[in-house]
Amino acid sequence: MKAVSLGGACESIKYGLTASADWSGVGPKFIRITDIVGGLYDLNLVPNVGGGEDPYSKYVVLNGDILVARTGASVGASYIHMLGSDPVFASYLVRFRVRPEFDARYVYYVTKTSAWRDFISSNANAKSAQPNISASAMSEFEFHAPVLEQQRATGEVLGALDDKIAANRDASIRAEALAVAVAGKSTQLVRLGEVARQRRSSVSPIKLGMETVLHFSLPSFDDGRATLEPANEIKSAKNEIKNAAVLVSKLNPRIPRLWPVDTAASDVRRLASTEFIVLESSELEVGELWAAILRGNVFGQLQSLVGGTSNSHQRVLPQDILDSVVPDPRQLKQEERRLLLSLCRLKNQLVEESYSLAGTRDELLPLLMNGRITVKDAERAVEGVV
Repeated sequence: MKAVSLGGACESIKYGLTASADWSGVGPKFIRITDIVGGLYDLNLVPNVGGGEDPYSKYVVLNGDILVARTGASVGASYIHMLGSDPVFASYLVRFRVRPEFDARYVYYVTKTSAWRDFISSNANAKSAQPNISASAMSEFEFHAPVLEQQRATGEVLGALDDKIAANRDASIRAEALAVAVAGKSTQLVRLGEVARQRRSSVSPIKLGMETVLHFSLPSFDDGRATLEPANEIKSAKNEIKNAAVLVSKLNPRIPRLWPVDTAASDVRRLASTEFIVLESSELEVGELWAAILRGNVFGQLQSLVGGTSNSHQRVLPQDILDSVVPDPRQLKQEERRLLLSLCRLKNQLVEESYSLAGTRDELLPLLMNGRITVKDAERAVEGVV
């Protein structure tokens, strides 16, 4: 196993394109830092840039290219592109194109290690308005690289977990699309507030002491799963989720955050951020309400109603959400209504499975990279999972 620098493992290192993103659908897809944080699984969620002029060819992202954030709160965050379509990348990212004698996935997983995080933390310039690190500084990071065959084997076993997570994401998207199609069979529109009501049940978590609660926050939504936390570590007031409900984010409707909580049976108290409104219905199952909000494009309706001082802190009023128009699920056939509930449960199951897969990957990664377990050990650990 030899020591090598990140720069030495790459044949090309390049800063990204300085340009404005737009959602016109014209021109190549334009990957930004915000797109890679948390993982990029669908290029349809990425904006475009310009009209595909020839100079953009210098900034094309090919399969196997690694993008790393060089500035901001996410400095050092990395992403390996495996989605094809040849997008281009933005200026606050650095593209590392790995040499043929190294495995791209192995090098990518190197940028997920604690050694990489420590290196970024030690070398990022925190004296400016926000942390930043140059491509040349990142290139100096050193790691140990086994022979190419072992690199590939390591990349494959960790990549199999990420591939399964991506497959789950695709299945979740298909479940949502089917739910939207089924909900659309109702041609009668209704005000959302006629089929759902806002549940307000304010709780001060700090008064609950050491009780473990399930916290539905905006960061946990973006991370894919509610988090178990000691209540007294949550400082601000929350809404308690007492029944099956759908959580609808008031913040930044251009980023749709819709969270179906499809069971009320739990021994753990559930608390939701006040950035969500908690919607319950006495007439609809949670899957029906979830699908109606999706089909009604409620977040699209809300974008013209935002208030706030910046793009990152725009909010809508709960009443605006309740005044949105959605198809009425009560007009659907019984089998269609049952299907919506099944699709909602499937989506939640896929999210839970992906969270578990990510946990397995994160446990195996340092053990593999440090040589504490072999690839064969890792393969046995994931057998039957992927």
